[in-house]
Amino acid sequence: MKNIMLIVILLIVSIFLVFSCKSPLSANSESSTTDETWSEVLDGIRFRIWTDKLSYKEGENIWLYVVFENVGSQVRVILVNARQPQCPEEAPLYDLEKVIVTHDSDSDSSSNIEIVPIYSNMLHTVPDLLKLLPGQIHQERTRLNSRFWTDKKVFKDAPFEYVQFIPESGRYTLQVVYAWDELPHLSPERKKQLKQLGAPLWQGYLKSKQIKITVTSKDQEKR
Repeated sequence: MKNIMLIVILLIVSIFLVFSCKSPLSANSESSTTDETWSEVLDGIRFRIWTDKLSYKEGENIWLYVVFENVGSQVRVILVNARQPQCPEEAPLYDLEKVIVTHDSDSDSSSNIEIVPIYSNMLHTVPDLLKLLPGQIHQERTRLNSRFWTDKKVFKDAPFEYVQFIPESGRYTLQVVYAWDELPHLSPERKKQLKQLGAPLWQGYLKSKQIKITVTSKDQEKR
């Protein structure tokens, strides 16, 4: 009897510890799916972003997740990230226009940079077409500090040389822009593919809600 009581007590304590260690939900969370975390709805489509963690160490991989949802009553064709069998763990989101990164500081001033996906001539990568039914969602991810993301200004001035985005210690705000006004890389094959899908191509401009992350240095961790 005493052994049974001891097991029950240990089980209760274990359950308490598991739930007490969980961090509260925030807008930067896969589990947080309230309307406040989504972008505005345009022609039935909305999207949201989050990262795998809220805090990172310098040099640690930063995974950015993007999910699209068709909340309308009509089928839509959206442009999504092309699959990268040769580098699935690094592939950029070619369908995104840019990621706006704000380095928040304690002072009134903060610095903004825009990072964009690199369209490698070697990969010949273009966004794929995806038929999104009403109520359906599509999720994708990218390693934001991979070699496929770079500062928009640097890339514009030197298209064959780029600087990898590597955040230093500090607090950052992330926001994503998803925008299309036409079918990219138009060709007879692409036109035929769109026609076979039997639904109109989504066109418009959407900006995600902002999320926040923190990057800490090794010196800060030792304190």
